[in-house]
Amino acid sequence: MHRLSVVALASIIAMGGCSDDPVTGPGGDLITLSASQAASLVARVESFAVSDPTIGSISDTIEVVVKAGAEARRIEVTTDLGATEYYAVSLHMPNAQSVPASATFHFIAFDDPNNPTRFIILGGWSALGTGSDAPTVVSGPIGGATSTSLTGHLFSISGSQVSAWHASAGTVSFESSANGGACTGFTGPGTCVKGSMDVTFNLTSTVAGNGAAGERTASGSAVNVPGIRLTN
Repeated sequence: MHRLSVVALASIIAMGGCSDDPVTGPGGDLITLSASQAASLVARVESFAVSDPTIGSISDTIEVVVKAGAEARRIEVTTDLGATEYYAVSLHMPNAQSVPASATFHFIAFDDPNNPTRFIILGGWSALGTGSDAPTVVSGPIGGATSTSLTGHLFSISGSQVSAWHASAGTVSFESSANGGACTGFTGPGTCVKGSMDVTFNLTSTVAGNGAAGERTASGSAVNVPGIRLTN
Protein backbone atom coordinates (compact mmCIF):
# COMPACT_ATOMS: atom_id res chain seq x y z
CA MET A 1 0.00 0.00 0.00
CA HIS A 2 0.99 3.62 -0.59
CA ARG A 3 3.03 5.17 2.22
CA LEU A 4 2.96 8.89 2.94
CA SER A 5 6.01 10.88 1.87
CA VAL A 6 7.96 12.69 4.55
CA VAL A 7 7.19 16.06 2.92
CA ALA A 8 3.44 15.41 2.79
CA LEU A 9 3.41 14.15 6.35
CA ALA A 10 5.30 17.16 7.69
CA SER A 11 2.99 19.57 5.86
CA ILE A 12 -0.16 18.05 7.33
CA ILE A 13 1.22 17.77 10.85
CA ALA A 14 2.02 21.48 10.72
CA MET A 15 -1.67 22.19 10.16
CA GLY A 16 -2.56 21.41 13.77
CA GLY A 17 -6.33 21.19 14.32
CA CYS A 18 -6.59 19.86 17.87
CA SER A 19 -8.32 21.82 20.60
CA ASP A 20 -7.14 22.09 24.19
CA ASP A 21 -10.19 20.21 25.46
CA PRO A 22 -12.28 17.44 23.93
CA VAL A 23 -15.59 18.61 22.48
CA THR A 24 -18.52 16.21 22.22
CA GLY A 25 -20.95 16.57 19.34
CA PRO A 26 -24.73 16.05 19.27
CA GLY A 27 -25.70 12.84 21.03
CA GLY A 28 -22.09 12.31 22.05
CA ASP A 29 -21.37 10.52 18.75
CA LEU A 30 -18.75 12.91 17.40
CA ILE A 31 -15.81 14.25 19.36
CA THR A 32 -13.00 16.67 18.62
CA LEU A 33 -9.78 15.31 20.05
CA SER A 34 -7.79 17.44 22.44
CA ALA A 35 -4.09 18.02 21.81
CA SER A 36 -3.18 15.59 24.60
CA GLN A 37 -5.55 12.91 23.26
CA ALA A 38 -4.08 13.24 19.77
CA ALA A 39 -0.54 12.99 21.15
CA SER A 40 -1.49 9.88 23.13
CA LEU A 41 -2.99 8.22 20.06
CA VAL A 42 0.09 8.90 17.97
CA ALA A 43 2.41 7.57 20.69
CA ARG A 44 0.38 4.38 21.12
CA VAL A 45 0.24 3.62 17.41
CA GLU A 46 3.96 4.31 17.04
CA SER A 47 4.50 1.55 19.60
CA PHE A 48 2.92 -0.89 17.12
CA ALA A 49 5.65 -0.11 14.60
CA VAL A 50 8.30 -0.93 17.21
CA SER A 51 6.74 -4.31 17.96
CA ASP A 52 5.87 -5.15 14.35
CA PRO A 53 7.71 -3.25 11.57
CA THR A 54 5.38 -4.68 8.90
CA ILE A 55 2.72 -2.15 9.91
CA GLY A 56 5.05 0.78 10.52
CA SER A 57 3.24 3.07 8.05
CA ILE A 58 0.16 3.00 10.30
CA SER A 59 1.83 5.45 12.67
CA ASP A 60 2.17 7.88 9.76
CA THR A 61 -1.51 7.42 8.97
CA ILE A 62 -2.85 8.08 12.45
CA GLU A 63 -0.66 11.15 12.86
CA VAL A 64 -1.93 12.61 9.58
CA VAL A 65 -5.58 12.06 10.46
CA VAL A 66 -5.69 13.20 14.08
CA LYS A 67 -3.66 16.34 13.42
CA ALA A 68 -5.41 17.32 10.20
CA GLY A 69 -8.98 16.59 11.21
CA ALA A 70 -8.89 15.81 14.94
CA GLU A 71 -12.47 14.47 14.87
CA ALA A 72 -13.59 10.93 15.66
CA ARG A 73 -17.00 9.21 15.57
CA ARG A 74 -18.24 6.76 18.20
CA ILE A 75 -19.09 3.34 16.78
CA GLU A 76 -20.33 0.04 18.16
CA VAL A 77 -18.16 -3.03 17.58
CA THR A 78 -18.65 -6.73 18.22
CA THR A 79 -15.29 -8.15 19.31
CA ASP A 80 -13.51 -10.33 21.84
CA LEU A 81 -10.56 -7.93 21.82
CA GLY A 82 -12.08 -5.93 24.67
CA ALA A 83 -14.55 -3.02 24.87
CA THR A 84 -17.50 -2.63 22.51
CA GLU A 85 -17.52 1.13 22.06
CA TYR A 86 -14.81 2.64 19.90
CA TYR A 87 -14.04 5.97 18.22
CA ALA A 88 -12.96 5.97 14.59
CA VAL A 89 -11.16 8.18 12.05
CA SER A 90 -10.46 7.66 8.34
CA LEU A 91 -8.05 8.56 5.56
CA HIS A 92 -8.48 8.28 1.78
CA MET A 93 -5.47 8.82 -0.51
CA PRO A 94 -6.31 8.84 -4.24
CA ASN A 95 -3.41 8.53 -6.66
CA ALA A 96 -4.36 9.92 -10.08
CA GLN A 97 -0.73 9.65 -11.25
CA SER A 98 -0.80 5.86 -11.43
CA VAL A 99 -2.12 4.01 -14.48
CA PRO A 100 -4.84 3.08 -13.88
CA ALA A 101 -5.64 5.50 -11.07
CA SER A 102 -5.47 3.91 -7.61
CA ALA A 103 -6.32 4.76 -4.01
CA THR A 104 -5.43 3.77 -0.46
CA PHE A 105 -7.99 3.60 2.36
CA HIS A 106 -7.40 3.59 6.14
CA PHE A 107 -9.74 3.19 9.13
CA ILE A 108 -8.45 3.49 12.70
CA ALA A 109 -10.69 2.73 15.69
CA PHE A 110 -9.66 3.07 19.36
CA ASP A 111 -11.47 2.49 22.63
CA ASP A 112 -10.76 5.37 25.05
CA PRO A 113 -9.64 8.78 23.72
CA ASN A 114 -7.97 9.59 27.05
CA ASN A 115 -6.17 6.26 27.43
CA PRO A 116 -6.47 4.13 24.29
CA THR A 117 -5.53 0.48 24.82
CA ARG A 118 -7.56 -1.34 22.14
CA PHE A 119 -7.25 -0.65 18.41
CA ILE A 120 -8.86 -1.97 15.24
CA ILE A 121 -7.01 -0.84 12.12
CA LEU A 122 -8.18 -1.62 8.59
CA GLY A 123 -6.46 -0.91 5.29
CA GLY A 124 -7.49 -1.09 1.67
CA TRP A 125 -5.96 -0.47 -1.74
CA SER A 126 -7.56 -0.49 -5.18
CA ALA A 127 -6.20 0.05 -8.69
CA LEU A 128 -9.64 -0.15 -10.28
CA GLY A 129 -9.85 3.51 -11.20
CA THR A 130 -11.14 4.81 -14.53
CA GLY A 131 -8.67 7.00 -16.38
CA SER A 132 -7.53 9.65 -13.90
CA ASP A 133 -10.55 9.05 -11.62
CA ALA A 134 -9.22 7.20 -8.58
CA PRO A 135 -11.43 4.63 -6.81
CA THR A 136 -13.62 5.79 -3.95
CA VAL A 137 -14.84 2.28 -3.14
CA VAL A 138 -13.10 -1.01 -2.42
CA SER A 139 -14.49 -4.17 -0.86
CA GLY A 140 -13.88 -7.89 -0.71
CA PRO A 141 -12.14 -10.60 1.26
CA ILE A 142 -9.05 -10.10 3.39
CA GLY A 143 -6.06 -10.37 1.09
CA GLY A 144 -7.55 -9.54 -2.27
CA ALA A 145 -6.98 -9.95 -5.98
CA THR A 146 -4.37 -8.48 -8.30
CA SER A 147 -5.96 -5.04 -8.38
CA THR A 148 -7.14 -4.82 -4.76
CA SER A 149 -5.81 -5.50 -1.28
CA LEU A 150 -7.55 -5.49 2.12
CA THR A 151 -6.04 -5.90 5.58
CA GLY A 152 -7.13 -5.91 9.22
CA HIS A 153 -5.15 -5.64 12.46
CA LEU A 154 -6.17 -5.78 16.13
CA PHE A 155 -3.97 -4.41 18.91
CA SER A 156 -4.08 -4.51 22.69
CA ILE A 157 -1.76 -2.54 24.98
CA SER A 158 -1.07 -3.42 28.61
CA GLY A 159 1.64 -1.29 30.16
CA SER A 160 4.59 -1.54 27.78
CA GLN A 161 3.35 -4.82 26.25
CA VAL A 162 1.77 -4.65 22.78
CA SER A 163 -0.20 -7.66 21.53
CA ALA A 164 -1.12 -7.90 17.84
CA TRP A 165 -3.46 -10.06 15.79
CA HIS A 166 -3.50 -9.91 11.98
CA ALA A 167 -6.62 -10.87 10.03
CA SER A 168 -6.29 -13.97 7.88
CA ALA A 169 -9.95 -14.28 6.85
CA GLY A 170 -13.00 -12.06 6.65
CA THR A 171 -14.28 -9.13 4.61
CA VAL A 172 -13.82 -5.37 4.55
CA SER A 173 -15.67 -2.61 2.66
CA PHE A 174 -14.72 1.07 2.26
CA GLU A 175 -16.66 3.89 0.59
CA SER A 176 -15.11 7.36 0.74
CA SER A 177 -16.75 10.77 0.27
CA ALA A 178 -15.28 14.27 0.28
CA ASN A 179 -17.32 17.21 1.52
CA GLY A 180 -15.13 19.76 -0.21
CA GLY A 181 -14.09 21.61 2.94
CA ALA A 182 -10.41 22.52 2.87
CA CYS A 183 -8.09 21.16 5.55
CA THR A 184 -7.27 24.14 7.77
CA GLY A 185 -3.77 25.49 7.24
CA PHE A 186 -2.78 22.94 4.59
CA THR A 187 0.07 24.18 2.36
CA GLY A 188 0.79 21.10 0.27
CA PRO A 189 2.20 19.42 -1.59
CA GLY A 190 -0.98 17.95 -2.99
CA THR A 191 -4.57 18.70 -2.06
CA CYS A 192 -6.27 18.01 1.27
CA VAL A 193 -10.04 18.17 1.84
CA LYS A 194 -12.14 16.96 4.72
CA GLY A 195 -14.11 13.83 4.05
CA SER A 196 -15.83 10.83 5.53
CA MET A 197 -15.93 7.09 5.02
CA ASP A 198 -18.50 4.31 5.34
CA VAL A 199 -16.87 1.11 6.57
CA THR A 200 -18.13 -2.42 7.15
CA PHE A 201 -15.87 -5.20 8.40
CA ASN A 202 -16.02 -8.78 9.62
CA LEU A 203 -12.66 -10.17 10.70
CA THR A 204 -13.48 -13.84 11.23
CA SER A 205 -10.00 -15.28 11.73
CA THR A 206 -6.69 -13.81 12.91
CA VAL A 207 -3.09 -14.90 13.36
CA ALA A 208 -1.36 -13.94 16.60
CA GLY A 209 1.64 -11.67 16.12
CA ASN A 210 4.21 -10.25 18.51
CA GLY A 211 3.23 -10.52 22.17
CA ALA A 212 -0.07 -12.25 21.43
CA ALA A 213 -1.60 -15.71 21.72
CA GLY A 214 -4.82 -17.30 20.56
CA GLU A 215 -7.22 -15.61 18.19
CA ARG A 216 -9.36 -12.47 18.20
CA THR A 217 -12.27 -11.44 15.96
CA ALA A 218 -14.10 -8.18 15.29
CA SER A 219 -17.02 -6.94 13.22
CA GLY A 220 -18.93 -3.73 12.82
CA SER A 221 -20.41 -1.13 10.50
CA ALA A 222 -19.91 2.64 10.64
CA VAL A 223 -21.14 5.53 8.49
CA ASN A 224 -19.72 9.01 8.06
CA VAL A 225 -16.47 8.27 9.84
CA PRO A 226 -14.67 11.64 9.76
CA GLY A 227 -11.27 12.02 8.17
CA ILE A 228 -9.45 13.57 5.25
CA ARG A 229 -8.84 12.95 1.55
CA LEU A 230 -5.23 13.61 0.58
CA THR A 231 -4.40 13.73 -3.14
CA ASN A 232 -0.83 13.87 -4.41
